[in-house]
Amino acid sequence: MGKKGNRQFSSEAEAEKIMKAARMKSDEMYSKKLITLPVAEKLLKKPKPKVWAKLFALLTQKDGAPAMAKENDKRPALVIAKAEQFADVTDISDLI
Repeated sequence: MGKKGNRQFSSEAEAEKIMKAARMKSDEMYSKKLITLPVAEKLLKKPKPKVWAKLFALLTQKDGAPAMAKENDKRPALVIAKAEQFADVTDISDLI
C-alpha cells in the first residue's frame, strides 16, 4: 500500500459546529488565502493588463513528472543514468 493521502474532515459543517461550541475565534477556525494565479488571470488579464503583467512576472511552475509516451512523441526522451555511472559500493565498509 502506498503513502496515505492528506487528512481532511469528513464533514466540514460538523467540524465547524464543534469548533464553534468550543468557542474558537473565527480567525483561529478559518484561514485567509491569496487567490490563485488562474483566478487572478480571469479577474485581471483583460480589464487591467498592466497589473496582470506584473503578476505574470512572478509566475513559477514546477517541472512536469516523467510520463510514458509513444515512440513517435516529439518531446525529448528522458535520459536515465546507467549503472556504470554510479560508484561501486560492493564493500559495505565504504558506506560507514
